[in-house]
Amino acid sequence: MPYIISLLATFMLIISLLLFLFSTSMQKLLNIFFNPNYYKYVLVFRLFTGVIIIASAPASGSPFFMNIMGAIIFFVALVNPLLPDEKLIEMEQWWLALSWWQLKIWSLVWSGVWFIIAYMALPRDAYYAVPIFEYLDQFI
Repeated sequence: MPYIISLLATFMLIISLLLFLFSTSMQKLLNIFFNPNYYKYVLVFRLFTGVIIIASAPASGSPFFMNIMGAIIFFVALVNPLLPDEKLIEMEQWWLALSWWQLKIWSLVWSGVWFIIAYMALPRDAYYAVPIFEYLDQFI
């Protein structure tokens, strides 16, 4: 089950890296997340992602972190429908108005976030996760 979180996070990491490489073309494509016409699909995706992360958190390498991330994503999915359409259009316009270097910075930030989530979701006994978790256990 935690591999599902890693796959979702890897998918989002790839989208973030594509945004870094192809900023201008991806910018128009990613406004889907704020476009009121596609909002129901994004809402279902966010709810699904939050539930999957919370459900598979106990088997992951960092259950507390995964529960927090799942709760945040689920909360955002529940609160966003309360926003009026004007606010969604305003967020979409803000996203489309970003310059190419601001897009690259945001894409790098989110690439790092998705990488950390993908790695922390791996079980503690996963081949690639063992050295990192042994190192982190020294500080806990």
